[in-house]
Amino acid sequence: MLSSESEVLLRNQQYFENGRWLIVNATDSEIFSYFPKSVVGLHQLYDGYLNIHSQARGFHHFGPTLSSDNSFDGAIIYWPKSKQHGVMLCHYVSTLLENEGHLLIVGDNKGGVKSAAKALNKIGLSMNKIDSARHCTLIGTLVEDSDAIAHDKFDISKYVNTYSVKTDSHELSLETLPGGFSSDALDPGSALLLSTLDDLFNNNSAKKPLPTVKVLDFACGNGAIGLSIAASQAHTHVTLSDINALALTCAKSNVSRNNIDNNRVDIVTSNGLDEVTGQFDLIVSNPPFHSGTKTDYSITERFLIDAKKQLRPNGKLQIVANRFLKYPDQLEQVFGNFRVVAQTTKFNVYQSIHS
Repeated sequence: MLSSESEVLLRNQQYFENGRWLIVNATDSEIFSYFPKSVVGLHQLYDGYLNIHSQARGFHHFGPTLSSDNSFDGAIIYWPKSKQHGVMLCHYVSTLLENEGHLLIVGDNKGGVKSAAKALNKIGLSMNKIDSARHCTLIGTLVEDSDAIAHDKFDISKYVNTYSVKTDSHELSLETLPGGFSSDALDPGSALLLSTLDDLFNNNSAKKPLPTVKVLDFACGNGAIGLSIAASQAHTHVTLSDINALALTCAKSNVSRNNIDNNRVDIVTSNGLDEVTGQFDLIVSNPPFHSGTKTDYSITERFLIDAKKQLRPNGKLQIVANRFLKYPDQLEQVFGNFRVVAQTTKFNVYQSIHS
């Protein structure tokens, strides 16, 4: 089924009837059937990749960028929620286009596409409005060899931001990229969750060697929570999982950046917990609760059910969430217990035990 953004694209199908095209972060699989067989899809979210690549025409790649050198006559970017993410994508894609290649951007009006032209003008892309319908807008331009952006070799590291995270015993330096969660600084919810984690491990008064504690950081982002545990608790083995290729790129970099033994950290691309294997003593998370721009409780409902299956007996789940979200009912339903271990005016940290 075509999304609203794709329906607007099809009103302007004359732009992409010929040539080799790249489509970035498409919201549906059907749009690929309106392109030549040479069409390429780049997907930075793993759930989107899984939903599309097996049934859509063309060649599909999951990752922050394409895995090899390519050139295209045109490209379509489905505008993301983060403006800087959109700018980064346009910079990257512009360097892949042939002379006078079409660059089209389509997005939901509530997702910020109306301000895209102004943001892109700052990097030398002069966008024109092409169409507007179904609460979506389509803008575009021709990228010429003479444009500075086309000659500016794309280096994703130019878009990296760094910030520090302090715990009682360690300070980590963390990289982020636009499009990943908490890309400017550690968000207050994750900070509150981090403040509760030392108490989970401070029970070894005799200082005896401890057995390895297996920890899962679900929806890990750049790894702030899981890597803080790995850095401060030498007897842990931490698994980081996420669907976002940009976040996972940063998480991998942050392991080496902070001199953490990579034999103690696994990084897993996973849609929910589908690709995560094994049993865990502790699962921590600042779980997502949005699908696009809408609140979506089903993401966390599914996570809680699957998390219980992968917790060992007496294993603990510790998550942070906005206080307005209906997590207490869900935790009680799935685990039969929960308690609030920390709170602010905006966030609660909940703990449930797999009895």
